Amino acid sequence: MGYESERALIEPMFFAGMISASFATTDIAWENVKFEPEDEQTYVSFRIVHAFEDQASLGDSPLFRAAGFLSIALMTPEGTGTATAKKNADKIAAVFRGQTLSGIIFRAPRIEEVGNEDGYYQLNIIVPFQRDEVF
Repeated sequence: MGYESERALIEPMFFAGMISASFATTDIAWENVKFEPEDEQTYVSFRIVHAFEDQASLGDSPLFRAAGFLSIALMTPEGTGTATAKKNADKIAAVFRGQTLSGIIFRAPRIEEVGNEDGYYQLNIIVPFQRDEVF
C-alpha cells in the first residue's frame, strides 16, 4: 500500500464517520482543495501528515513501517464557548480511536487547543497511525 492507497482508505472512513456522528452538514476542507468557509460556520479541515518510514525487519521479505498522523482542525465560531467544540472533538476522535483499516492502525487521539484566530476557535484532533508493508 502506498501513500495514495492510504489516502483513498482514510478519507472515506473519516467522511463516513462524520455522517454517523451527526456531522453530515458540516463542511470539510480537504487537502489541496479550494475552500472558503461561510461566516460563523463550523467546519473541519482534514490532513494526513506523514512522519517517517522505516525498515522494521530484515530477510527475504522485509517489513517496512510508515507512521504519521491525522490532523483534523475543528473550527467553531469565536465567542461561542468551548463546550460544543469539545463535544464535537470527542465524536471525531471516536471515529478513529483503536480502529484498524486494511492494515492501518489508528492510535489514541489527542486534542490540541489552538485558540482563537480570524473569528474562529480551533481545536486540533491528532490521531497517530501506522501501516506495515512486506516487500
